[in-house]
Amino acid sequence: MAKKTRIKDETVANLVKILLSGKDEDGSLFTDEHLKLSKENKFVEDFILTGIFLIEKLNIKNVVRFECDFMDRNNCPLRAIQEDGTVIPLDFDKYIDAETPRQYAYLSEAQKLVSEGIKPNSICKKIKEKSPAYLQKEKT
Repeated sequence: MAKKTRIKDETVANLVKILLSGKDEDGSLFTDEHLKLSKENKFVEDFILTGIFLIEKLNIKNVVRFECDFMDRNNCPLRAIQEDGTVIPLDFDKYIDAETPRQYAYLSEAQKLVSEGIKPNSICKKIKEKSPAYLQKEKT
Protein backbone atom coordinates (compact mmCIF):
# COMPACT_ATOMS: atom_id res chain seq x y z
CA MET A 1 0.00 0.00 0.00
CA ALA A 2 1.35 3.40 -0.98
CA LYS A 3 2.32 5.76 1.81
CA LYS A 4 -0.02 8.73 2.01
CA THR A 5 1.52 12.14 2.39
CA ARG A 6 -0.17 15.29 3.59
CA ILE A 7 -0.09 18.18 1.17
CA LYS A 8 0.31 21.60 2.76
CA ASP A 9 -2.89 23.65 2.85
CA GLU A 10 -1.12 26.47 0.98
CA THR A 11 -0.17 24.06 -1.83
CA VAL A 12 -3.76 22.84 -2.14
CA ALA A 13 -5.03 26.44 -2.16
CA ASN A 14 -2.58 27.34 -4.95
CA LEU A 15 -3.65 24.30 -6.99
CA VAL A 16 -7.33 25.23 -6.60
CA LYS A 17 -6.56 28.81 -7.71
CA ILE A 18 -4.78 27.53 -10.82
CA LEU A 19 -7.54 25.06 -11.66
CA LEU A 20 -10.27 27.67 -11.19
CA SER A 21 -8.38 30.23 -13.26
CA GLY A 22 -7.78 27.69 -16.04
CA LYS A 23 -4.20 28.94 -16.45
CA ASP A 24 -0.72 28.22 -15.19
CA GLU A 25 2.68 29.73 -16.01
CA ASP A 26 2.47 28.23 -19.52
CA GLY A 27 -0.92 29.80 -20.28
CA SER A 28 -4.37 28.25 -20.68
CA LEU A 29 -4.71 24.71 -19.37
CA PHE A 30 -7.05 23.84 -22.23
CA THR A 31 -6.78 25.19 -25.77
CA ASP A 32 -9.80 26.42 -27.71
CA GLU A 33 -9.37 23.38 -29.97
CA HIS A 34 -9.51 21.06 -26.96
CA LEU A 35 -12.66 22.70 -25.63
CA LYS A 36 -14.40 22.10 -28.98
CA LEU A 37 -13.68 18.33 -28.93
CA SER A 38 -16.28 15.69 -28.13
CA LYS A 39 -16.24 14.29 -24.59
CA GLU A 40 -14.48 11.11 -25.78
CA ASN A 41 -11.83 13.03 -27.68
CA LYS A 42 -11.21 15.34 -24.70
CA PHE A 43 -10.55 12.26 -22.58
CA VAL A 44 -8.20 10.85 -25.24
CA GLU A 45 -6.25 14.10 -25.48
CA ASP A 46 -6.06 14.47 -21.68
CA PHE A 47 -4.50 11.02 -21.35
CA ILE A 48 -2.12 11.45 -24.28
CA LEU A 49 -0.87 14.83 -23.03
CA THR A 50 -0.39 13.42 -19.53
CA GLY A 51 1.50 10.46 -21.04
CA ILE A 52 3.78 12.80 -22.99
CA PHE A 53 4.52 14.73 -19.79
CA LEU A 54 5.42 11.50 -17.99
CA ILE A 55 7.69 10.09 -20.70
CA GLU A 56 9.54 13.41 -20.82
CA LYS A 57 9.79 13.59 -17.01
CA LEU A 58 11.04 10.01 -16.79
CA ASN A 59 13.30 10.43 -19.85
CA ILE A 60 11.72 7.47 -21.64
CA LYS A 61 12.90 7.38 -25.25
CA ASN A 62 11.63 5.84 -28.48
CA VAL A 63 7.95 5.78 -27.54
CA VAL A 64 5.85 5.13 -30.64
CA ARG A 65 2.36 5.03 -29.10
CA PHE A 66 0.32 4.75 -25.94
CA GLU A 67 -2.07 1.97 -25.04
CA CYS A 68 -4.39 1.72 -22.10
CA ASP A 69 -6.02 -0.82 -19.85
CA PHE A 70 -8.48 0.51 -17.30
CA MET A 71 -8.63 -2.87 -15.59
CA ASP A 72 -5.00 -2.43 -14.40
CA ARG A 73 -5.02 -3.14 -10.69
CA ASN A 74 -1.89 -1.04 -10.08
CA ASN A 75 -3.69 2.14 -11.20
CA CYS A 76 -1.41 2.57 -14.22
CA PRO A 77 -4.01 2.66 -17.00
CA LEU A 78 -1.71 4.25 -19.57
CA ARG A 79 1.30 2.45 -21.03
CA ALA A 80 4.10 3.74 -23.23
CA ILE A 81 5.05 1.38 -26.05
CA GLN A 82 8.62 1.74 -27.29
CA GLU A 83 9.95 0.94 -30.79
CA ASP A 84 11.27 -2.43 -29.62
CA GLY A 85 7.88 -3.39 -28.15
CA THR A 86 8.84 -2.73 -24.53
CA VAL A 87 5.78 -1.77 -22.48
CA ILE A 88 6.24 0.79 -19.70
CA PRO A 89 3.32 1.40 -17.31
CA LEU A 90 2.94 5.10 -16.46
CA ASP A 91 2.12 5.75 -12.81
CA PHE A 92 -0.16 8.78 -12.56
CA ASP A 93 -0.38 8.67 -8.77
CA LYS A 94 3.37 8.82 -8.33
CA TYR A 95 4.04 11.81 -10.60
CA ILE A 96 0.83 13.82 -10.97
CA ASP A 97 0.01 15.96 -7.95
CA ALA A 98 -0.22 19.55 -6.73
CA GLU A 99 3.24 20.22 -8.18
CA THR A 100 1.97 19.46 -11.71
CA PRO A 101 -1.26 21.49 -11.95
CA ARG A 102 -1.55 21.24 -15.76
CA GLN A 103 -1.46 17.43 -15.76
CA TYR A 104 -3.63 17.35 -12.64
CA ALA A 105 -6.21 19.42 -14.57
CA TYR A 106 -6.08 16.96 -17.49
CA LEU A 107 -6.69 13.98 -15.22
CA SER A 108 -9.39 15.85 -13.30
CA GLU A 109 -11.20 16.59 -16.56
CA ALA A 110 -10.93 12.93 -17.60
CA GLN A 111 -12.34 11.84 -14.24
CA LYS A 112 -15.21 14.35 -14.60
CA LEU A 113 -15.97 12.98 -18.07
CA VAL A 114 -16.22 9.46 -16.65
CA SER A 115 -18.78 10.76 -14.14
CA GLU A 116 -20.68 12.18 -17.14
CA GLY A 117 -20.98 8.74 -18.71
CA ILE A 118 -17.84 8.34 -20.81
CA LYS A 119 -16.82 4.69 -20.85
CA PRO A 120 -13.00 4.67 -20.56
CA ASN A 121 -12.56 1.25 -22.18
CA SER A 122 -14.36 2.40 -25.30
CA ILE A 123 -11.70 5.04 -25.92
CA CYS A 124 -8.59 2.85 -25.54
CA LYS A 125 -8.68 2.21 -29.28
CA LYS A 126 -8.64 5.96 -29.95
CA ILE A 127 -5.67 6.48 -27.62
CA LYS A 128 -3.75 3.76 -29.48
CA GLU A 129 -4.67 5.25 -32.88
CA LYS A 130 -4.15 8.95 -32.10
CA SER A 131 -1.10 8.88 -29.84
CA PRO A 132 1.51 8.30 -32.58
CA ALA A 133 0.61 11.65 -34.20
CA TYR A 134 0.90 13.50 -30.86
CA LEU A 135 4.24 11.81 -30.12
CA GLN A 136 5.56 12.66 -33.57
CA LYS A 137 4.54 16.30 -33.12
CA GLU A 138 6.48 16.42 -29.84
CA LYS A 139 9.65 15.22 -31.59
CA THR A 140 9.56 18.07 -34.11
